[in-house]
Amino acid sequence: MPLLPGHSTWVKQLACHDEMQLKKTLIKRDKHSTQSRQIQTYNHENYCAFIHKIAATMKLALWFT
Repeated sequence: MPLLPGHSTWVKQLACHDEMQLKKTLIKRDKHSTQSRQIQTYNHENYCAFIHKIAATMKLALWFT
């Protein structure tokens, strides 16, 4: 996914992209209950990665302001 230049634009794009990925995974989990445990693990890993991205983004935003 190409990120557009701009101070807050790329931060919003990154957050929206990750949120969409998590929503897609939740929909898959609801459709396939037999795989829900695997998908829950995947969701947790994605959630942790998402939180780390937010923290890193906030640090960068503070550093550049």
